[in-house]
Amino acid sequence: MKSHYLLFVLLLISISSVTKSDFLTFIGSSDYDSFFNQSVWSPEKVPTILDSLLIGNGGACWITLYDDIAIANSLKITGGSSLYLTGAFGISENLELLGGGMVMALRANLLAKTFTAENSTILIPNYIIHSNDFDYDAIIKDTNITINRNSSLLINHNATFSLDNSSLTIINDGYVGVGENTKFYLTYPLVMKDQSLMECLGGVIWINKFDCYTDSIMKIFDSDITFFDTVNFYDFSKPTFVNSKVMVLGDINSFDNVTTIVYGGGHLLLNGDYKLRDSSRFFVSGADTMIFVQGQFSNQDNAIFYLKESQFLVYGHASFSSQSYFDSGLFVVNNLAIWDGWVLGNYTNFVVNGSLIINTSYASMIQSNIVSVGDITINGILTTTNTLLYVDQGNFIVNNNAILQLIGSEARIKSGKLIIHPLALLDIQNSTFTLLGGNVDTLGSVYVDSSSGLSNQNGTYNLYSGIYYTNDTTVKTNNVTVLNDGVFNVVNNSVEINIAFTNSGNSSVGQLNINNNTLFIYELKNENGGEITLNGGTFSSDKSIQLNGGSIKGSGSFNTSINQSNGQFGSKSTVNNFNITGDFIQSSSNNNNSVIVIVIDSLDSFSTLNIGQLADINGLIEIRINQDIFKNINSNNNNNNLESNLSSQGSSSGSNGITSTSFNLINYNSKTTNSFNNVQFKTYDPKSGSESDIDKDSCIQPKSKSGSSSFSVLLEQNENCGDGGNGSGKSKISAGAIAGIVIGCTVLAIIVISTVHYRERIRLFKVNTSRKIRSMSVKLSRK
Repeated sequence: MKSHYLLFVLLLISISSVTKSDFLTFIGSSDYDSFFNQSVWSPEKVPTILDSLLIGNGGACWITLYDDIAIANSLKITGGSSLYLTGAFGISENLELLGGGMVMALRANLLAKTFTAENSTILIPNYIIHSNDFDYDAIIKDTNITINRNSSLLINHNATFSLDNSSLTIINDGYVGVGENTKFYLTYPLVMKDQSLMECLGGVIWINKFDCYTDSIMKIFDSDITFFDTVNFYDFSKPTFVNSKVMVLGDINSFDNVTTIVYGGGHLLLNGDYKLRDSSRFFVSGADTMIFVQGQFSNQDNAIFYLKESQFLVYGHASFSSQSYFDSGLFVVNNLAIWDGWVLGNYTNFVVNGSLIINTSYASMIQSNIVSVGDITINGILTTTNTLLYVDQGNFIVNNNAILQLIGSEARIKSGKLIIHPLALLDIQNSTFTLLGGNVDTLGSVYVDSSSGLSNQNGTYNLYSGIYYTNDTTVKTNNVTVLNDGVFNVVNNSVEINIAFTNSGNSSVGQLNINNNTLFIYELKNENGGEITLNGGTFSSDKSIQLNGGSIKGSGSFNTSINQSNGQFGSKSTVNNFNITGDFIQSSSNNNNSVIVIVIDSLDSFSTLNIGQLADINGLIEIRINQDIFKNINSNNNNNNLESNLSSQGSSSGSNGITSTSFNLINYNSKTTNSFNNVQFKTYDPKSGSESDIDKDSCIQPKSKSGSSSFSVLLEQNENCGDGGNGSGKSKISAGAIAGIVIGCTVLAIIVISTVHYRERIRLFKVNTSRKIRSMSVKLSRK
């Protein structure tokens, strides 16, 4: 066979300079007469490279593998005649199969400039066992083949047919059929036109470049097909891939009403871009069907994309500028995804590892999941029904004039921001919106209807605009609740939340910061570790604030009442000044968990609480006094230091200066009889924050007093407070010490008396002795 191939190559080199002759006419019978039998040709001769041949009498001519290489200038087969080629045949010009038949088998070789078939059949059967994947039954080299008008190229089961450096064009109802376990290799382009048809049933096809035009159809079933270059579908062509593995090393372009169907399992692996244009359609279905696009995917110009129960992965960008339908499938975009056209999803997972931009005027997802690692930006309208929206790392942005409507859905933001611009609308109906981390900037309004929830878990929610129940912003209800386990900051001057709000702090510290602004909440509950800080702001509500845990801090006004059953009202380390227009009702508790904290930081700076109506204070009031006040007052040995540090609050004077001062801490319109009966005093260190009880023996003793309209604390200096103390208070002498002093004084008196007595006796002894000595001296001198 190798020698035949070499001769065949030599023939290719020589035939280009040969001059054509007239036709030799085949006059043989239909009994497979040999091409090399000169008696079957008229005029009688064995055809040469100079001859043009006609087989048109309905006979059959055979070139076997045992023959030499058959050659001719051209060959025309008509009238139902046939050529059986199992050897090698070289034609310098054209091979025309016009109403005839041709069979190529047993490693047949054919070379021609052109090969045209009309109303004919080319059959590639399999009669041999292949030694490898490239062992062929037939091969055509360096030939431009055209399957025209009702002609067929049939590659039977288990056959291998190769077009080496040859192109194939199928036109005018031409047909190519590739059977089961068949291998069909085309190293040059394949072109289909004018309602032509190509079918492959369980074969392997290699095609270089492929163009499909004008109502032509390609049907690939249970096959492996590889396109080594760009694939173009035009003009109402219809490619269909069923349970097949399709690989395209270039791009796929669908222009002008093309319908592409991939279903029943299998894979379409595209190394380039997929462009769906001009009212074309791309349908992908089947639970085991997967599409992978290495480049970009786009549909536009009234094109329709439909994905059902399949997986579609785009490594590059995905742009949906026309109609897109997702039904029970998975669509993954590794980069940017843009919805410019209609997008409808049902039971679909849409995952974007980059960012998702929604510009369309109509996008609806039902029973689906939309997951974005990057940003989700809505410039148009997105409606979700029983759907999960999840932003893993990016931001969720609803721009001006955009609408995000959640119906029975859940939206979660893990670590990015939710930004709602001033003219945007966030409508939450029977849904939950959860901020797992990151920030929310609500520049536009948020609407949360009944059975819905807005949840902030460990995120930061910056309120620039209101949260409402319906589009009618005057409607207020507690049928829906905002749950805060993160941070809510009131950023704008006036913000309304016309639904219930629970500042929980279950998983972390829930903070509601009013930040020197005005906030209205229809109903507010503060629980667990939640913190409410006014920072000079004003809070209003139609309901009483329920302080069931956590704390309220800062300074500002409450245009409502406060019911405290638990938690802490006021800070333990900073001064708080609050005004409450309504009542303050504090429940008692056995373990003092309901606490009002008052801080006296200095004689000029201390907490105050003004209650406009009833004070029903039955819990603990903890008065915390800066320890520096005691140290400063006790640092000198007289009362002048106290006098120098007292403010004009209220004071009393003694003969030695001011001895007490009072602090008016809580004012109210009325109070219950049992109010202010549980008061504790503590000192605190402003540097370390440590606290301690006040020494009962301290020079300064605080006392509380509640009258008909105010509650005050008196800092009073004890009488007979000892001088020179170290700040711990005056000196008191115990009974034992007094007894010791009395005994000591008695002993001292005895010692003093004894000393005086003996000193007198010694003096008299010395006088007498001196006299005796002088007397003796006189007597001795006389002798």
